[in-house]
Amino acid sequence: MLVLAIDPGPIQSAWLAYDCRTRRPVAFGIESNEQLHEAGEPILARFPAQCLVAIEMVAYYGTGMAPGAEVFDTCVWIGRFMEQFRPVETTLIKRLEIRTTLCGTARAKDPNIRQALVDRWGGKEKAIGYRHCRQCKGRGCLDLKVGIQCPRCRGSGDGRGPLYGVTSHVWAALAVAVTWAEQHGGTRHRPLRAPSEISAEGLDSGAA
Repeated sequence: MLVLAIDPGPIQSAWLAYDCRTRRPVAFGIESNEQLHEAGEPILARFPAQCLVAIEMVAYYGTGMAPGAEVFDTCVWIGRFMEQFRPVETTLIKRLEIRTTLCGTARAKDPNIRQALVDRWGGKEKAIGYRHCRQCKGRGCLDLKVGIQCPRCRGSGDGRGPLYGVTSHVWAALAVAVTWAEQHGGTRHRPLRAPSEISAEGLDSGAA
């Protein structure tokens, strides 16, 4: 099963194609809404037929502040994306669902959500990694004369993790995808830290 997750915005949106079986992003990017609207069908065409769309839905949680024009523009684009992807199944996921699913608390903030995602792949070094393997310095071998293969990168010299290159609003799209996968019986992630280990101070301050 492949999920095309979208973090919508009033002008541009982040998207990420996520393979629930391998637990890896297949492709991702940030496009203007017009470009994503035009490229949506070609993006789906690149992947297997067993594919669905998950979009983060705007919700009001009683903050006392009136929503601005950007919120309503985002809602319009959510509707346009849903219409465009028919007859592919589309699921709307609210931010509160993402917080409780990934962090176990409705008080989680964006840095907490990002850390919860990183923890699901074994921490920053394994999840994001580096452009070149740090053990063999990208050579693929521990000893070039003897030709001993690097056990860490298995000779590829590549130190990049599955989340390498994920930045900005793409993190939000990844959160949508992983939330859908964990709610609907996809290959479940096992965070290394329990939600209770995230301090109340971190939640209040927004620190990871």
